[in-house]
Amino acid sequence: MSLIDQVTRVFQRGRRERRTTASGLEDATSLPLGMAPEISGNGNRLAAYAEVERLDAECAEASAALDTIASLISAAPEGEEIPFRVEWEGNPPAEAREAVEGVIRRARLGPKTFAFARDAAKYGDNFLEVILNDALEVERLKHLPARQIYREEGAHGELLDPAFTQRLYPGGTPVVSFRPWQVVHLRWGHRGEERYGRSHLAVACAIWKRLHPLEESMRIARLERGYDKLVHYVEIPVEASLEEAQKRLDDYRRRMGSRVVFNPETGGYELQRQTPGVRTDFYVPVSRSENGAITGGDIKLLTADNAQLAHIDDVRYLHRQLLCALRVPAAFLGFEEDVNARATLAEQHAEFARTIRRGQAVLSAGYRQVFDLQLALKGFDPAGLSYRIIWPDARPEEARASAEAAYYRARAERISPG
Repeated sequence: MSLIDQVTRVFQRGRRERRTTASGLEDATSLPLGMAPEISGNGNRLAAYAEVERLDAECAEASAALDTIASLISAAPEGEEIPFRVEWEGNPPAEAREAVEGVIRRARLGPKTFAFARDAAKYGDNFLEVILNDALEVERLKHLPARQIYREEGAHGELLDPAFTQRLYPGGTPVVSFRPWQVVHLRWGHRGEERYGRSHLAVACAIWKRLHPLEESMRIARLERGYDKLVHYVEIPVEASLEEAQKRLDDYRRRMGSRVVFNPETGGYELQRQTPGVRTDFYVPVSRSENGAITGGDIKLLTADNAQLAHIDDVRYLHRQLLCALRVPAAFLGFEEDVNARATLAEQHAEFARTIRRGQAVLSAGYRQVFDLQLALKGFDPAGLSYRIIWPDARPEEARASAEAAYYRARAERISPG
């Protein structure tokens, strides 16, 4: 008997078939396998993954927000490696406690909590395969590619068997099937009616699509128009013909607008001419009269004022929206100038602490699934053992921030008219 079959037999003991009394849906597993991705309304899930990957790679604020959230979720007390502790109620068997502690050690849940939390916040989904050793002990949690994993649910949201399938492309034939206990599905921002989680960057993606082109246009405008130009007055003899004057001007431009480069084919150095553009200097042909005065064209001032580049109110507006969508206080991202009131700062810290606690709850649900699996494999009934996963305070100043926020709200109500 294979290892998977042994574990499956453990979970099948005493398992009762769940049915419903709803007319037409008497069989809870009536939906055919494979329809789940289309019915669930998550047809754009893979496109959303691609958007958040690009946002994480190209937007410094979004990347810093994910790092900050994952760091605070996985922050361990001073001098410790594991950011959480398991608190038991009553007097559980020592073997049960050792089973759970063994999972934490072997799977290295302490150091890996940061990566688990960051990927869950980034994609909204994090699929972890439970790897067992020959002694039926949880050895580690293996990352699965979120793009290829599909959650198979029945008519009422219950996991089917197989519960997860891996497909190389949407609608393809499953190449790997997983039973419910084999995969831990971390769902960030999960909504009850949806099959998958929701990325923490979901709203920020739409805002960044509008902000990014504006920032790119600003960058190009500053590179192309943002610098002073040099004006070269090239002296042309009065008696020179038009062809001679043009040749003299071109020779000067070629010498001044070229650079020496090494040609590996010839083994020598050559002058390579740079293509003229708006960033190049201006060349003005001039001639001298009999009294020595310069005649011809003249350019007096070419300073790069570019006043239009200073009007960036639209960029600032979208940037404020982006920071709001990231739901991380601006001070954490290095924008202290946006913090202009102690009451606002205290309120932001309190709300951000609640965001961190919600993220810790997502990790707790996943870890509890792994711990219950290990207890069942060791012969214990997880339902008969009561334990909690305790995380430290989201921020040390959480209580102070909440108290300050309440104080300033009460003060504002007291001095407001009426």
